[in-house]
Amino acid sequence: MDSDEFVRLVSRRAHVPQEQSREPTRATTLTLAERITGGEARHLAGVLPTEIAPAPGPIGGCRPEIRRCRVRPASE
Repeated sequence: MDSDEFVRLVSRRAHVPQEQSREPTRATTLTLAERITGGEARHLAGVLPTEIAPAPGPIGGCRPEIRRCRVRPASE
């Protein structure tokens, strides 16, 4: 499956236009990769289209520069 087909499926399932699905899809895979083990992130990267897959790295499965997270207050 290529990235366009993957995004098309996400778009259909989320009931949003395809052009609005690519960035949230990529952000979701990156966030997921930040929260799983390195081995799991490498597996995820291996089964997703290259343009969407998280970039494997040494810390938490992703490159350190994409591990930045916003800390949300409990009230959000």
